[in-house]
Amino acid sequence: MIQENNVLLLPIRKPYSRLIMVGKKRFELRKRLPKHDCKYVFIYETSPTKAIIGYFEVSRIHTGSISKIWEITKGGSFVTKEYFEEYYKKSSYGVAFEIKESKKLEKPLSLSDLGIGHPPQDFMYIKNIDLCESVMR
Repeated sequence: MIQENNVLLLPIRKPYSRLIMVGKKRFELRKRLPKHDCKYVFIYETSPTKAIIGYFEVSRIHTGSISKIWEITKGGSFVTKEYFEEYYKKSSYGVAFEIKESKKLEKPLSLSDLGIGHPPQDFMYIKNIDLCESVMR
């Protein structure tokens, strides 16, 4: 059951979003930890698609030192060590969403379908819980 503040919207670039949708990419990396535990993540595929293409269930959110996050995610994040280090170069800790299961939407949604005006820089909570539940059925 979906509750308020447990559904996030993440902007993800096309190569990575497609790897999530086929079940290959098992970790999504971020620099900030959400304030609330999240159970689901809706994927906003950035340019050129610019649409919500699917979602995944979060198995666990890992946090810790950059070296700890690398050890946990190196086999399932689909980024090189060099990319990883560059991404986290100004951070003292990392965040990794462990992906339990993903599902592609039959028809992509626009941000306006969810009452959202623009994509988030990092992430945002989706407030339209009823629509989320109907999409996930």
